[in-house]
Amino acid sequence: MITSAACSRTLGSGEDHEVRKNWTIARLATAIRDLAGAAEDSNWSSAERIGRRAIRTAERAYPNGEDQDIWRVLDILKKYHRIGVDRGDRWAPRPSGGFRNRRSGR
Repeated sequence: MITSAACSRTLGSGEDHEVRKNWTIARLATAIRDLAGAAEDSNWSSAERIGRRAIRTAERAYPNGEDQDIWRVLDILKKYHRIGVDRGDRWAPRPSGGFRNRRSGR
């Protein structure tokens, strides 16, 4: 896996903005895929962690929202992340299988 630090070292001081931008978008898209996979498996803590890390990484790389393409993908990730966090908070596994609603007890 390529990290942002490795990407920065590879590109050096004369880094190409488009390469950095595309790398960030690819990382966000990968996080959306991984978050969806964890959610499908009802692994809510993993889904939450995946989303939180990707959001933090992108916001650190582009703190001022200077690139609309990145922020568009980041907004999509944030929406999926909120759904996963809410779902994970609301649903708890039943010992007999399936899930029960923590809020209503059903």
